[in-house]
Amino acid sequence: MAQLQIITVDKVVRKLSTLKRISAAGPDEIFYNPWILLFDSENTTPPLDLLNRIICERTVMDCLKLAKTILLPKTETANPTNIDYFRPISISNTLYRILTGLLAARIQRESRSIFKKSQRSFRRCDRCLLNTGDLIQTKSGKNKKTL
Repeated sequence: MAQLQIITVDKVVRKLSTLKRISAAGPDEIFYNPWILLFDSENTTPPLDLLNRIICERTVMDCLKLAKTILLPKTETANPTNIDYFRPISISNTLYRILTGLLAARIQRESRSIFKKSQRSFRRCDRCLLNTGDLIQTKSGKNKKTL
């Protein structure tokens, strides 16, 4: 089994710098700005200890798993009385979003040594353009019946 890597202040600060600062607050009603200020200060121990405790114990406290669901209109002229014109999104607590972002980055980094380049589903380079290019190449190849 691989050794657990602790979460450092630098990793959290890097992750926070990639997140949308105007992202909606979750059930905790906290936006990213307070976390950015906290991790830029000297007193980062409590939240950092909490993140590392989650990693070491491999369990997330129920209070961090809470999410609120909001309905976003699909169009500007959405009919407010018809649910079909809205799409639901769930918004987690900001600390939980930071944690999942850090874990996703770690998984992505480790996956490079495990998966072949042709297995792009979790790779950062995976874009519709790459898939479209593969389809065009396959279609123009000898075996045109594959599509």
